[in-house]
Amino acid sequence: MHFTEKYLLIQLAKTWNNLDASLIEHFLAEDFTYESQWVIAPIQGKDNFLPYLKSKFQAIETAIKNSGMKVYAELATHPDLYENECIVLTQTSMQEKVSVLIVIEVRSDQISRIDICFIPDPETTILSGIQPK
Repeated sequence: MHFTEKYLLIQLAKTWNNLDASLIEHFLAEDFTYESQWVIAPIQGKDNFLPYLKSKFQAIETAIKNSGMKVYAELATHPDLYENECIVLTQTSMQEKVSVLIVIEVRSDQISRIDICFIPDPETTILSGIQPK
């Protein structure tokens, strides 16, 4: 089956909107790379990334229960990304609202790379209003 970049972005947004890593694991390449502008070193390999993501989701679920934090992923485009689609991931709490961009690379119908970025500025994206469940 052929998966488009948009389809894979929708699956990744569903993963975040449900805090469920199992929704994305079959769409990740074995030699997948995860890089974040907040993390010192990239995470190499699907087998290293999935436990990291599951742990992150557990921490978010705890914060949601304890503080009412909310997290949602929305499809978007960004002018600095040549209008390519991306995801804006937003975390809100009583104190603040923080948004980041999620950009993917696709190879052979699988996600080969995810980048989490605060540059370019997520606030200048064009939001679609679509938050896949």
